[in-house]
Amino acid sequence: MGDDTWPQADLVDRHGRWHRLRSEPEMALLGHVEWAAASGPTAFMDWLNSGLQFDFDQIDDPDNVRGSCFYTANVSAKRSFLLANGGFHEGFPHAALEDIELGLRLERAGLRLVYDVAAVVEHFHPCDLPASLRRMRTLGRSVVILHERVPEWPLPVAPAHAAARRPRF
Repeated sequence: MGDDTWPQADLVDRHGRWHRLRSEPEMALLGHVEWAAASGPTAFMDWLNSGLQFDFDQIDDPDNVRGSCFYTANVSAKRSFLLANGGFHEGFPHAALEDIELGLRLERAGLRLVYDVAAVVEHFHPCDLPASLRRMRTLGRSVVILHERVPEWPLPVAPAHAAARRPRF
């Protein structure tokens, strides 16, 4: 869990029960993340959660989730599997994309990630446009590291209209 997430009362029990039933080392459980009511969710925050921050809406098969959805805001995995595959790469200077890199690496090692929409944490992280723009700078630095470690991960491309406004030297 993230340090800014609040578990619902049954969260730990749901994860624990699931792992007792699915004891294979490569099995991991992804839970859902929603905005905490106390964070005052806005339409902007809802928009962020529709693919930019989390990508739950794009999960086609809850029993076979891709490693790029290994969101450590609410995920559990077997310690032995994590350790056998190197755990988190400590070269990420910020909490940004380090979980995605780990998920992709675990996927290559045989990770089987399952999504439980009822295993919920509330994300207490009020944000607005200026805060999100600052976050995008951090993500930009981390995406370079992610791309170095996972070359098939695409680097973002500047929008065409932004390139047209650049001064010519």
